Amino acid sequence: MWDQDTNTTALPVLDRFTGAEALVRLSEKLMEWDEAPVTDGEIATALGAGMVQAFRYTQEKLVGNVRKVTGEPALCHSADVAIRALSLGYGKEVVQACLLHDVVEDTSSGFAQLPRALDEIGARFSAELAQDVALLTNRYQLLFQSVAQKVSIKIQPTPRGLEAFRAALDVLYYESDQALVDGFDREFAGVAELLEGNIDLAEATEACRRDSKFSFAKFLEERIYTLYVEDIVRDAAERVIDSGGRPPVPLIVKAVDIIDNVRTSEVSNRSSLDKLVRKAETIIDSIQVGFIDKVPREIAIPSTVTALHRVVQIRLVDQIKLRRRAVADNFSETRFVNLVRFLVQEGNRLSALYQIPQNRIEVTESLEAEVRRINQASGAPRDGGTQGTPTPG
Repeated sequence: MWDQDTNTTALPVLDRFTGAEALVRLSEKLMEWDEAPVTDGEIATALGAGMVQAFRYTQEKLVGNVRKVTGEPALCHSADVAIRALSLGYGKEVVQACLLHDVVEDTSSGFAQLPRALDEIGARFSAELAQDVALLTNRYQLLFQSVAQKVSIKIQPTPRGLEAFRAALDVLYYESDQALVDGFDREFAGVAELLEGNIDLAEATEACRRDSKFSFAKFLEERIYTLYVEDIVRDAAERVIDSGGRPPVPLIVKAVDIIDNVRTSEVSNRSSLDKLVRKAETIIDSIQVGFIDKVPREIAIPSTVTALHRVVQIRLVDQIKLRRRAVADNFSETRFVNLVRFLVQEGNRLSALYQIPQNRIEVTESLEAEVRRINQASGAPRDGGTQGTPTPG
């Protein structure tokens, strides 16, 4: 169990990436984009010659976008997800999807623009990559945001308020182009089912009461995240079981993505930390129920999902430990004592829930080495990027 002792500077953590030199150098240079532009040669050396086009496409689409927490260019996150995937031995298919995984969601002005954005990726790269990016794009959130625009922002978490969102969904459905409706029928049906289901209005009321900037629409949007993750997990199980061992690319990308999202989350904002923990838990639990408990073990293990699932569990708890240390060592103990207590409680809860071992660093290093071994044995298609065995972290 963790205590609330603030003398935590000696605690070991996993948040140190010390992989192949070209990968580390690329990640560092991206943080100084204006001062040190990355050349095609550096991209090719680090990620592979075939990744230059995907990198430049992502750069073009995300230009001007920054990460909310770190203030770094949004491209840094996409590149770091790709770098971490490559360091784990994944090949071109996965690395390319890592680079493009946020492009559509971060640049679409609304739900109606999804087909055009995905068609462009299909034409520029491949239909398979466009399909993977579509799964990695939270279509449910974009759909619900279009619905929410038709409802007053002051709508309260009541049965009548819930009915207003359901009615707005019907209006959007009938207003939308038939091709859009046909192409995203699963998303329309999923949101409708959620709005007609068992929404905890008391919980929503309490959430809105605690935070004056939080709305009923935001509460519902957070619940809709589960639909998005379940789609990715369902696709992964189907690919592995029914498609001749086809790699579950979107699920692999999402697992690496949440690791980087947790790593770059806010340190001192309880609301943001709580939201990110819930997202990570949704992914972890959905993989357990929809993939590990469903896919035969002899197929699941070679897919690398089983090992990645465990890595995400350990790294989530490790990052909570790191944030507890940062808050305790660098912020006013009086003002942030409740945040420290929250982090201690969450760390203890998740450590018990996921049975995090005392030697978590060694276990994680072993798991990541196993992922590399599986990828090497499976002959994951390479594309000339930096090879070698990076030091986990």
